[in-house]
Amino acid sequence: MPLIVEDGSIVANADSFQLVSDLDAYHTKYGNTTWTGDDTTIKEPASHRFMRWLVSQEGRMQGRRVSVNQTLPFPRYGMVDLDGNAISSTTIPTGIINLQAEGSLIELVTPGTLQPSLARGDMIKRKKVVAGPITTEKEYFEGAPGGTSYEILMDLLGPFLVATDTLILN
Repeated sequence: MPLIVEDGSIVANADSFQLVSDLDAYHTKYGNTTWTGDDTTIKEPASHRFMRWLVSQEGRMQGRRVSVNQTLPFPRYGMVDLDGNAISSTTIPTGIINLQAEGSLIELVTPGTLQPSLARGDMIKRKKVVAGPITTEKEYFEGAPGGTSYEILMDLLGPFLVATDTLILN
């Protein structure tokens, strides 16, 4: 299904900030050969999966949606750039547009990477200590989070978040 591009004017049913041809141009510019080819049947779904992830990040973003009728988290009121300058409420920031290209590539290479289903278990440990008549149990988290960190996504999304922190995808 062709992508419907949001341009800042609240486009009905928008599901993208770029056309596949725009995503192609971005990846050509940066030499991302994994994205090459004319197969929109895998590029469009990759973009849709990324946009679903972006919507899931909205609660961490500055400002609020311009309209209750818009389908994507941009455009937004109340956003500022890194220098403290107001971002127009009709603008889709370049960083967000580039974020779509990078995130769509991640989803093209490994579908579902940005929103995997995770099983609980391996990182939760339980320790039982018996000291005479007293028994104590303690549950704790052991080790690093079981996800992959995509620094390019944080570099591009970070300036639009309320508080910048490390983005770990589980």
